[in-house]
Amino acid sequence: MAVAMASMAALSARAQEEVADENEKQATAAAISQYKNVEQRQNQEREATAMSIRSVVRESQQARGALQAGAAGGGVAGNTIESLYNDFERQQAENTATKLHDLRAAELDLASQRLGIQAQQQDRFNAVPHQSPLGVGLQIASAAIGGYNSAPAKPKA
Repeated sequence: MAVAMASMAALSARAQEEVADENEKQATAAAISQYKNVEQRQNQEREATAMSIRSVVRESQQARGALQAGAAGGGVAGNTIESLYNDFERQQAENTATKLHDLRAAELDLASQRLGIQAQQQDRFNAVPHQSPLGVGLQIASAAIGGYNSAPAKPKA
């Protein structure tokens, strides 16, 4: 009887270990999927920012070109034209700085999401703990002793 109880305890510990292993696999798979989504979003944010900056630069260059052509055609030169050039450059720099600031803010948010994914994965790991070898040994020994103590006593001769 003691052997049977010890065997049952060992099977129970093995089953618990299998459940914990499966839980870790599922938690890791879920985390990987979430990390991929965050990575994809970060790439999209970077590409959108780059496209927006390129668009601003192109528009600024076109405006400066139109200004230069108009000024040259009208025979205008001097401080007014230079001031307008400087204003186009200032607007372009401000717009670029704003876009880069927004990108940094989005990346900080995504970094925070990564930390959340990591914490969630760890919580899932902790939800189904692994059995320690010492714990398994104590469980088996306890079951064996319990089985031995509950066995009917042999009559004394």
